[in-house]
Amino acid sequence: MGECYGDRHDPDAGSEQRTCRHRGASFARPRTTGRPPEYCPDKPCAAEAKAARTRGAQAAVDERLARLRDLEARHAPALREQITLATDQLRLLTELRDGLLERNTDLERDAVAAEQRATAAEDRAAARVAAAEHAALRDAIAAAERAREVADAQAERLRTDLDQARAQAAEQHSALAAERATHAATRAQAADLRGQVDDLRTQRERLYAQLTTQARPAADPADPGRAAEPSP
Repeated sequence: MGECYGDRHDPDAGSEQRTCRHRGASFARPRTTGRPPEYCPDKPCAAEAKAARTRGAQAAVDERLARLRDLEARHAPALREQITLATDQLRLLTELRDGLLERNTDLERDAVAAEQRATAAEDRAAARVAAAEHAALRDAIAAAERAREVADAQAERLRTDLDQARAQAAEQHSALAAERATHAATRAQAADLRGQVDDLRTQRERLYAQLTTQARPAADPADPGRAAEPSP
């Protein structure tokens, strides 16, 4: 914001001499702590300097406009021809650009459609593969279940056969043990019978010897060498 000349006056500072920027005349001003004045405070120097600057700037603008009008007058036909040529070239380039953009749009649309078709085909192929894999997995699971059922049935039959074999083996073992016990008893009975037979033989031989001794008669006088036979 501009300073108001005379503001913040220091009465003890005295005055100073300044030179007007517009007229070049000297003037006295009290010393201030703000921005020092550049124009006479009691004359329209500042307004006149501003008007002079404005007239100078307007003159420069008018000079440039005059030069521009002169250049336009001298070069206007060639410029109009160049503008017409540039306009035609711009129109051709615009038509070419529009054609290229339209073709590019068609190509992009075709590419998008082709990509969509390829994606759909890939999705269908993936769905078929997934369905085939699912069916194969389902068949494999069903086959595994059937195989497990067959294996369970075979295992059950094997367990039944094993139980029967174990039962038969137990029966055979029991029968063999009974047969062995019977054979042992028979052998014991045979041994006992053999002992009894031996005892009977011994008794028979003993009795025969006694009977022989008791039944032997006295010697016959007509046949002294013949021994008497025992009576029956």
